[in-house]
Amino acid sequence: HQARWIMGEIVGQAYVRNANSGAFFQQAMNRTVVLLGDPMIRMDALPPRVFEVTVDGTPFPENGPLTSDSPSASVALVAKVRDEAGLKKTDLAERSVATGTIAPLDSTLYSVAVSDTGRAHTLTASIRPRIGNYDLLVRSTDTNGREQDFALQVRTTARYLANGVVMVNGTFVESNAVLRAEVTTPIPVTADSLTLLLDGVPLANVTETATDATGRRWALVTLAEDRGPGLHTLDVEINGRAGVFPQATFNVETSLALRRVVVVSPRLMGSGCDGSVFQFELSTPAPKVELLLMTVSGRRVASVQWPGKAGFNVYCWDGRDSQGNTTATGLYFYRLTAVDAAGHKATQSGRMIRSR
Repeated sequence: HQARWIMGEIVGQAYVRNANSGAFFQQAMNRTVVLLGDPMIRMDALPPRVFEVTVDGTPFPENGPLTSDSPSASVALVAKVRDEAGLKKTDLAERSVATGTIAPLDSTLYSVAVSDTGRAHTLTASIRPRIGNYDLLVRSTDTNGREQDFALQVRTTARYLANGVVMVNGTFVESNAVLRAEVTTPIPVTADSLTLLLDGVPLANVTETATDATGRRWALVTLAEDRGPGLHTLDVEINGRAGVFPQATFNVETSLALRRVVVVSPRLMGSGCDGSVFQFELSTPAPKVELLLMTVSGRRVASVQWPGKAGFNVYCWDGRDSQGNTTATGLYFYRLTAVDAAGHKATQSGRMIRSR
């Protein structure tokens, strides 16, 4: 960037000094300017540099999280921008994470000091992050129309669990599972500003607990109550706003179902399992889950049993046969069978590679 500017200065000075030095020098400089463009403007081919941003006096990284632990105070934002060709405008805007739309902030919320004959801007603002998911943008445009953005991320997050297991959208959950939402906000909130919603309806008997001293992290926990069969949506409402924060969907089934069986190498899992890791989902608890392993020729290798829970399950087969011997690597067939309390069965079969 500096090299481009220095070269532009050299060409500009040479043009000025040789302007009246005769036809030959004048023509040479004219050709140079035509080739390279106006040395005072077009030699600078890069956008402005937002080279320093501080929040409350502390250097702030680009795309870092903008938060405030104060119940009411704003944060002091200072952004320094420079462009050797000259700066046209520096302002603040908000970019929605959901839609990507950009809305400029009211110019009365910040001030911009201009220095070095328009090549440097210092933006100063007193900003209070709000509940939501957006990027606060420091935007600067140079005299050639090139724009540079510096983003400060403002995020409101929610993570959902059922019986202590993180939900994956569409997962099976027991009808009377204890549901939990872990909420993180950019500014402190109070317990009475948080509501846990099931299918858009506030849940009763929810306990709100602050999980740190800032008031920005909360856990909302339900009692073990029947949810009814079907697909449900879990959501949080904060300060009267809902439907704009992360949600989770889950299935409650009254009949036994077994799905999403995946066999993973323990090396990929990073676990201490010496055999293979079986992952699967059950719609209801199954007092007995049986795994039968066979060779390609159909010879029975091993059969193991354990109880399964509704939702996501993980089982590690240790790689040993029914006699306790370590099995060889290679291709095997498996059959996974779940049996509920009423004796109903659900089965999935497939192939797997035994590796070490």
